[in-house]
Amino acid sequence: MKNRETQFHSVSAHSKRCLNDHSIEDIHLDQTMKIIQLQIYLFMWSQATESLTNTAVTLGADVIISCDLDIEEIYWYKQKSPDPPEFILRTFDSTYEETQYENSIFKLKYSVKTNSRLFIRNITADELGVYYCVKTSEPLKFSNGTKIYNTGE
Repeated sequence: MKNRETQFHSVSAHSKRCLNDHSIEDIHLDQTMKIIQLQIYLFMWSQATESLTNTAVTLGADVIISCDLDIEEIYWYKQKSPDPPEFILRTFDSTYEETQYENSIFKLKYSVKTNSRLFIRNITADELGVYYCVKTSEPLKFSNGTKIYNTGE
């Protein structure tokens, strides 16, 4: 009898682990799908907008972009034609949660200042493009966008 109990407990523990792994995968897939949907929406929306703020910069300078949504919890995206929008980072309104970067390399280049301002260190041609901040809560709301271009262009 004890052997059957041990075998049942082992199968039961394995089943719970599989269910937990499956639900974690579902959550990750759901988050990924939301990000993809957001990127597609941003791409379509950015093609239609004409209300960009144009900002001329000198390569090598530090740049600060303000989010016109005036909220703390946002996503920052960069659009560089003809590429699709690139997710840079997400900020939170809680002081306990750190900024989440899409790519660890972005930590070296981008940071967030108070009032949802994006700071870009030592800007290069790779960082030129249109930047958008997006409100993360429903309904999604997009900033008008800030086009960063080289003064030499």
